[in-house]
Amino acid sequence: MRDMFHALLTVCALAGLLALTPGETVAAAVHSRAAPAAHRQATEGISLDEAIEKVRQTYGDVTILKADSRGSNGGQVYRIKFLTESGRVKTVTVDADTGELR
Repeated sequence: MRDMFHALLTVCALAGLLALTPGETVAAAVHSRAAPAAHRQATEGISLDEAIEKVRQTYGDVTILKADSRGSNGGQVYRIKFLTESGRVKTVTVDADTGELR
């Protein structure tokens, strides 16, 4: 009975995340709440939220499928996977220090 309660609570929490985060997937929504450090601004850099905004400024009103941070050649980058307005899946890398899209 207790396991069923925890499963129901998890489902309700995920449904709440979906309702609060239109245009994001559950994975991106869970990531953004589970790892607030990823959203903190890097020293003289940009946050993950700002990187997502740069992608939207460049590619239009896209649907974010996944966004995460990774180490790359001694620096940090954000990998952002999204669905374009034409229906293509595209992944771009954003330099966390400069905000440059690659």
